[in-house]
Amino acid sequence: MKRYIAALWLLLATKSLPAQTAAQSLPTAGSTSANMVSLILNLVLVLAIIAVSAWLLSRGRQHLGGDAGALRVVASKAIGHRERLLVIDVGGQQVLVGVTGQSISHLHTLAEPLADAAASPSGNTSFANRLQRLLHLAQGKNSA
Repeated sequence: MKRYIAALWLLLATKSLPAQTAAQSLPTAGSTSANMVSLILNLVLVLAIIAVSAWLLSRGRQHLGGDAGALRVVASKAIGHRERLLVIDVGGQQVLVGVTGQSISHLHTLAEPLADAAASPSGNTSFANRLQRLLHLAQGKNSA
């Protein structure tokens, strides 16, 4: 019964409101430019919030990681699609570990430390080291 009374009041309230004409409902040129400015400012605000959030998240991750300088990958060798052998330097001691998609296993602790892969020309070097070496070679040829 209360629903019917509420519906009746809603019907009466809408009938008593003056009807808008088509000319009144069309936006004017001034309100359109004001809406565009408002839209652009809101877009800039949202993009700024996203950028600040990303910056805060990246700063937070650095503090959560602890001392990442204590661990360092000395050498890496892929032995399968998702399997790798890694030599990791942990506090001056080098450890050979096997990494798969499901687990990480300690295989051996090395008695003698290996030379860094970046230092040896035949080792598995990073792209940055290879590019640096090629640039030095190219500069040497151009100067000769």
